[in-house]
Amino acid sequence: MRDNKPSKSNIWVVVPCYNESATIAAVVNEIHAIVPNIVVVDDSSSDQTPDLLGKLPTKVVTNSHNLGYVRSIQSGLKYAFSHGADYAITFDADGQHLALDLPKLLEIITKHHPHLIFGKRTFKNSAVEKLFSLYTQNRFGISDTFCGFKAYSQVFFKSIGGKLEHHYTIGLESIFVELECSSPNFVEVNLTTDKRKDHPRFAGRIKGNILELLAAINLIWYSRVSR
Repeated sequence: MRDNKPSKSNIWVVVPCYNESATIAAVVNEIHAIVPNIVVVDDSSSDQTPDLLGKLPTKVVTNSHNLGYVRSIQSGLKYAFSHGADYAITFDADGQHLALDLPKLLEIITKHHPHLIFGKRTFKNSAVEKLFSLYTQNRFGISDTFCGFKAYSQVFFKSIGGKLEHHYTIGLESIFVELECSSPNFVEVNLTTDKRKDHPRFAGRIKGNILELLAAINLIWYSRVSR
């Protein structure tokens, strides 16, 4: 896999969003001050999010019904790459990710053009994340694969057929298969992150922990059987 040298104008930010009316305006405006190309994927929100998005400097993809976090990200990535992106950065809508970290990724992309960039948070949200990070650090040298702040190159996304997963892995299956089989060029970058003060929209805390455990088990299994 080889990537062309990207320019800032060909870098997009993808924001999956579900009922984030309290934060979405600030998130989009802060991103737009640094990266003008934004697409928000509204996962059929039932609050004021759709009304707010119509007034913000972003493209909007609206799911006809609730598809979930991974399929929303995948839809946003497809939109960005079909509209000329060389790279797409995924960015959460809940305020945990900070736009002030975007220049770090932009510099890495423009200077080194890796296939993937993994954000590394200053904290882990659960015991599952902490334990799984030990596995991924030992196996791949990546300490925070569950972090939603990532950058994907168009070349990498094309190499996985535009599909992040075939089994439930919080969108990581195809990445892990490539790490096992093809050794894509990646970088991990330290982030400045805020813990959200309310409950996650895409899954509550208890459900989220269960889903992370399921994803971790599936990742270990399916990435190994693919070798």
